[in-house]
Amino acid sequence: MVTLSSDKEAFIAQYDQSKDHLPGSDIAWLAELRAKNIALFEEVGLPTGKTELWKFTNLNPLKKQAFSPPSLEETIFANSNELPRLLEEGSSHRLVFIDGHYSADLSDDKLPSGVSLQSLSSVISAGAIGLEASIVPRERQEEQPLVALNTALMSDGYVLNISKDVSVDRPIEILHFGGGKAEQSYHNRNVISVASGSKVTIIENVTDRNDNVYFSNSVTEVSVGENATLHHYRVQASNKAAFLVSSTEAVVNKGASYDSFLLNTGARLSRTETNVSLIAENSSCHLNGAYMGTDDQHCDITTRVDHKSPHTTCDEVIKGVLGGKARGVFQGKIIVHELAQKTVGNQSHRAMLLSERAEVDVKPELEIFADDVICSHGCTSGQIDKEQLFYLRSRGLSTDQAQALLVNAFLAEAVDAVQNEGLKDLLLVRISDWLEQNPN
Repeated sequence: MVTLSSDKEAFIAQYDQSKDHLPGSDIAWLAELRAKNIALFEEVGLPTGKTELWKFTNLNPLKKQAFSPPSLEETIFANSNELPRLLEEGSSHRLVFIDGHYSADLSDDKLPSGVSLQSLSSVISAGAIGLEASIVPRERQEEQPLVALNTALMSDGYVLNISKDVSVDRPIEILHFGGGKAEQSYHNRNVISVASGSKVTIIENVTDRNDNVYFSNSVTEVSVGENATLHHYRVQASNKAAFLVSSTEAVVNKGASYDSFLLNTGARLSRTETNVSLIAENSSCHLNGAYMGTDDQHCDITTRVDHKSPHTTCDEVIKGVLGGKARGVFQGKIIVHELAQKTVGNQSHRAMLLSERAEVDVKPELEIFADDVICSHGCTSGQIDKEQLFYLRSRGLSTDQAQALLVNAFLAEAVDAVQNEGLKDLLLVRISDWLEQNPN
């Protein structure tokens, strides 16, 4: 296996070397789809600062690395107890990926009736039945070259289907674990389909066990049926050498709700992109999150919400805390289309800078083509209030204790949006732990 530097030509060469060995290479429509997307990626290339959606996130550090495709040799764990858990054992269903590969032995296959959870590789091996309708070209393909790269190189992921009128009793926890293989790239493709009248909570845990460099480029397609509810939470705590890029495309139907939350503390460079289409009346979404960075970490959160029908709502609260030379990016765009009267859309981003060298770049946007709407956006950034810090210090707290208390209170508003109480408590603990590990 040849290891190549990570410029455009390297990924194209990786595709050329592996196209006959990728899952589904013998399925005509899938092979054609891969070929079309690698051609699109070749035309557009990796995003640069000249690309509007990437003007604040520079991929040059990624280009300087050298990555191989994921190894077929699995990292072996004696049992699932060796792996981290967000929720207590028995309180969730669990799907485990190690170095980008699905591990059936470490996963929980005892799912309730009406829930189908399979690895992408197994679905493709069985003929990719029903998959073609889920992996379709996006409306703005030229703006998302890394999605095209994922489509060309995808080898595993998960396919989750919730049948009609099913309420899943426990959260489904999906662990993406870097088990130890350095300088590899993973292009996982995920599909979530929640049928009408159903309700499910999915919690994705992205982490690893060492300081190896790797590149994860994941794509998730989400469909929320009529009057269904999907709570989609993501906790990202990878090591500070990793590069993580993810793109989620959610389509929300009549009376349905897509509720998401991101807690981001890890990776050298991370970009989480979420695009939501509210396509029918009374559909709604919540895009909330909190991020923390230090040293030279870079965290990019980019969102887009398209209101395409009347009586649709979205609420977005993002908060960030940055120390050292860390850089945060928030780009949020709300588009109210001409037919989307009676839309309500609110967007808020606030950042707290703990260092003079920390930086945050924000780009809130509203595009409104309807005349009967209520929309707002607001972005602020600043340092810890010195008067509040002095007050707490005067009550006997150390500087670190006072600062931690203020940061916790600052982030709590975003975390309060999480509806799973057990996860909410865990997120607050994660925030406190991060502050203890990064007091400066």
